[in-house]
Amino acid sequence: MDNNNSFNNFKNIDLGNDFNSQNTYLKDIENKNANKKNNISNANKLRIVIYSLITIFLLFLIFNQNILNAYFLDKANKAYSKGNVEEAFKNYKNAFATKMDNKKYVPRYYSTMEKMKFYPIVQKEMIKLKTNYNNQKVNGRINSLFERKRIEILSEAGANYIDHTPTNSNIIHWNKEFPIVVKIEQNSTPDFYVAQIKEAFYDWSRALNGELVFKFTNDENSDIDISFVDSISGATEQYGKKIEILGSTVPVYSGKNLSKTTIKFKKNDIDGTEFTGNQIYNLSLHEIGHALGISGHSYNRDDVMYPTNNDATWAGEIETLLISKKTLSDRDINTIKLLYNTIPDITNHYYSCDYNYGLYYPEVVFGSQEKMAEKKLKESQTYMTMISGNYISYMDLGEGYFATKNYTEAKNAFLSAIKLAKESTEFYNAYYNLAVTSFEAGNYEEAIDFAGIANSYNDEKRANEIIGFSYIKLKDYKKAQKQFEELVKENPDNILFSYTLADVYFSRYKFFKAFGEIKRMKSRNPGVFSDELYSHYKIIGMFL
Repeated sequence: MDNNNSFNNFKNIDLGNDFNSQNTYLKDIENKNANKKNNISNANKLRIVIYSLITIFLLFLIFNQNILNAYFLDKANKAYSKGNVEEAFKNYKNAFATKMDNKKYVPRYYSTMEKMKFYPIVQKEMIKLKTNYNNQKVNGRINSLFERKRIEILSEAGANYIDHTPTNSNIIHWNKEFPIVVKIEQNSTPDFYVAQIKEAFYDWSRALNGELVFKFTNDENSDIDISFVDSISGATEQYGKKIEILGSTVPVYSGKNLSKTTIKFKKNDIDGTEFTGNQIYNLSLHEIGHALGISGHSYNRDDVMYPTNNDATWAGEIETLLISKKTLSDRDINTIKLLYNTIPDITNHYYSCDYNYGLYYPEVVFGSQEKMAEKKLKESQTYMTMISGNYISYMDLGEGYFATKNYTEAKNAFLSAIKLAKESTEFYNAYYNLAVTSFEAGNYEEAIDFAGIANSYNDEKRANEIIGFSYIKLKDYKKAQKQFEELVKENPDNILFSYTLADVYFSRYKFFKAFGEIKRMKSRNPGVFSDELYSHYKIIGMFL
């Protein structure tokens, strides 16, 4: 009986503890739910506050832009009526920068610019007028002025082949305000190879009156990397003779940023013997021309940038080279000078040149993008007839078709290049170009696939930018964010990546992260918002 009582008491105690525990548990749940509701409520309040502040901020900007626009227009009109051209230009420029509808003032703004010196800032503003306002009369006057200036510039430059310099309708060259750092990986090649390569660099520098400065280093951080290899893809036969590629130059860039250029030389001549000093010098002179921004070739046999001779006496890139030493021709020198007087689309350092008289935007020197593209395709087709059936000629042809927006033929040319590729860098470049071609054609899933293949041939995964931009086009901002966060981490000085990441953050309503990225852009590149591409973050940047 005692045992039974004990059992009952034990059970009662257990039940009592269970009831107490259950009550405590239920109270904990209620408290947690209450806290959770409070947290949600607080989060909603914070979200409402943030959205309200952003709305107020945007309304302030819109209202402020109207006031600023009216203010600048008033000052511009007063200066114009007094004949103060410089003051009128400055204020019209500020007024048009507000993005307000100022089309009634387009003729007066152009008239103001027409009376000024032909500074780069004036050229840029004229191009913006053409692009943003469909005023046929003003556009006709701008086109006429640009054509007159083009004839004048080319006449002053002397004989040249400047039309053969663009890459995919883009002007690419180094910022001459900074030394160009060159790294030569000698390996087992003779010392005189290096000496002749350096001499070729110095001769190009002298052609630009010392404005280009080259600095040689063994460090990893270089602008131009030179290496020697056993073979370069593209060996073929033409005119009953063996043709072999002896040098190859490839620029590496993303967006507007030129990060590096690689030059590869074959170690030996076609017969397996070492190049002579003159041969390696001639070959270097040609490839350095490409590395400095001359993408195409001259078709005058006297020029260093001539690609081949049908009689195989000197080839620049192919067959055996002349025993005698080549020298830069007047056309070579005139071309490189004019190229470096042209403001690049793609370069290694930001160009601040608004009032550098004597510098010109590509549209002034080359004509419209359409004209540049047509010339590029023609040059590529000419190169194919001279050196047909190899990797380089198909890649060049693909770029020509790409420039004219014939993406189907561009794709076919790059696929033909892949069949002839041997090295990983060649596969990478071909698949990268295929990815870009698919992207421009609007085939974003295909672009992602080709970019993924390109990345398999490149440890740095440079094609990730195409994947990121493709995800943006597909409105998959979550995946785009991941791509650009990685790209910014690997390339902290790349303005385009930071700018795009800020855009993605805004698309995902991650406003504080977006503001943080804009602030970081400003701290690393103080003049970034003067670039038209990034100018719409200028006002936000003022508050950060």
